[in-house]
Amino acid sequence: MAERKVVQEAEARWKAVLGVRASRICQSVEVAMGMFNLLDSDSSSERQKSLAAFGRVAAAIPDPEMVQNLLEPVLSATPAAGGDLSFMRRKAALASAMFLAHQEVGVWVLGRSSAVQELVRLIASGDEIGTAAAAETLCLAASNEQGRALLAPVIESGTLDALLDSPNARARSAAASAIAKLGVASKALDTNSSDTDRLLNTAMLLLKGAEDFGQGGDEGKKLKRHGPV
Repeated sequence: MAERKVVQEAEARWKAVLGVRASRICQSVEVAMGMFNLLDSDSSSERQKSLAAFGRVAAAIPDPEMVQNLLEPVLSATPAAGGDLSFMRRKAALASAMFLAHQEVGVWVLGRSSAVQELVRLIASGDEIGTAAAAETLCLAASNEQGRALLAPVIESGTLDALLDSPNARARSAAASAIAKLGVASKALDTNSSDTDRLLNTAMLLLKGAEDFGQGGDEGKKLKRHGPV
């Protein structure tokens, strides 16, 4: 028992140290904006590292309100002229990182003014990176009760339906998983509609196809990241 207590105390101290470091990192607007800008980098490696960095920083801070305060200047920034698409891509990626690290903060990011509508616009743009990022954010939101409540505009606009036919494999997989998670229990879906049955059937077929395709390969492992249905 004594050894276990020592280990727990050491872990608590280390978490406190990580929290202080994370706070210091994001208290610098320049650092936070630099990380945010990398979410839209042409390099997939830089995008992934920045996404992971945001997730680790958020996970190291136990207080969701503190994380929100750190992100507020980043999300409130004015995009450069003609940079709306890039800005929306970054916000979508940031929302997905927050859903993974701090679901409460993820809901807060998605619940901000026009955030959900921006995801719809991003998907409608046809931008490959943006569409995948937005679809994966919707998928993560569908795993959270409060997140699901925000998705009515996405379902009503037919965005999820359209994503099932997307040429982007990541977007199709994420949309299929989101629809399966929402199910007929979602208040945003018309349970008497034949479209609902078609969407759910298509989603399950896509998910089963992805599972069969990726049983032993790397692609299958990637598809599993959307979480349990």
